[in-house]
Amino acid sequence: MIRLTLFSLLLLTATATTAELSRVWQTTQGKIIQGSLVKVEGENVTILRKNSTERITVTKEDLMPPDIIYLNELEKKNKPAGDSQEKPEKSPSSGTTTGMPQGSSDDDEGDEVAGDPAKGRLYPRTKDEIRTSLHAILKAKTKGTDKASEEVQEAIRRLNAYRFLSGVYSEVGTESQMNENAAEAAGACAKEGTLSHSLGHYTERCNLSVGQRDMASTVDGYIGDGGDNNRERRGHRRWCLNPPMANAGFGREGKFGAMWCMDGSGRKTRDPWSYPGRGLYPLEYVRGNAWSFYMPTALPSDTKVRMWKLTARPAQPIPWGEEPKGREISVDYSFVFDNTINFEPDPKIRGKRGIYWVRVHGRGLTEQYLTELY
Repeated sequence: MIRLTLFSLLLLTATATTAELSRVWQTTQGKIIQGSLVKVEGENVTILRKNSTERITVTKEDLMPPDIIYLNELEKKNKPAGDSQEKPEKSPSSGTTTGMPQGSSDDDEGDEVAGDPAKGRLYPRTKDEIRTSLHAILKAKTKGTDKASEEVQEAIRRLNAYRFLSGVYSEVGTESQMNENAAEAAGACAKEGTLSHSLGHYTERCNLSVGQRDMASTVDGYIGDGGDNNRERRGHRRWCLNPPMANAGFGREGKFGAMWCMDGSGRKTRDPWSYPGRGLYPLEYVRGNAWSFYMPTALPSDTKVRMWKLTARPAQPIPWGEEPKGREISVDYSFVFDNTINFEPDPKIRGKRGIYWVRVHGRGLTEQYLTELY
């Protein structure tokens, strides 16, 4: 007669329900394992490689947060009913981010998936809502001063359009002093015939540009943020999309332009944001060859990005334990700076419509979102 312990029963249940479920596992060293879970013994996880008899054992510590979340959810599913009222303590391996909304909890209704963005909707706005809002933004009277020129107001409106599409505060105004300081910075660059943040005259407080036909066009340039010297940090874009910006200023001298951008007098955000933004995003507002993802706090230094072009719109968030249905898009370059990761997808998708699923992960970080370019 064979006697089974409660632990053995749990292992058999987990094996029975997952033996045929193949998923992609990833270690902190970057190793990819496609296969199904065989068993969990203490800190050791055994995986059966897909289409093979090879079994691979790794420790939980070596697995990335999405895999830890998958194991935690599986453990909760297979926990005996008598233990259902016990709430496990959260640990750094749970995949949550300190100070951030925690995704699903025991009190949720079950429609949130751990590791998803704080905002649950995959599509925050419809095309009609985007069209209507952009029309209003691009016709609005700029807040803050009646003395701002039409050219300055047009630049502020263009800035607010990009901010709206990225999901951050989009009622940025202007102040006379900011415009005067930006004009002085542009004048300093024109006098020296070069762009430099070390010329004094507020150049260190401004985004700088050269060769644009008007102030609004400089905003397009800052958002695109091309050039080898900008590739890592994309700092011009980062300042343009800084959530607590409440006011900005613009100035121009000949072919040189400046944007007073270092304003943080508005409200900060607790939610992540991105460029291009989540949900539907018009192609005409896509600039440059890089995408950016931002968090309110610093990103782990080991943060990585994966992205897929989906075959269809998902009806609900894709759990971390599932591979998105579609073609994975190569990320040819990425760089982590403070709260930002800038990444360059395969150039073949530039200027093309598509539904893209983005996953951002590092130690203690699991975020994912959808962007549909149309």
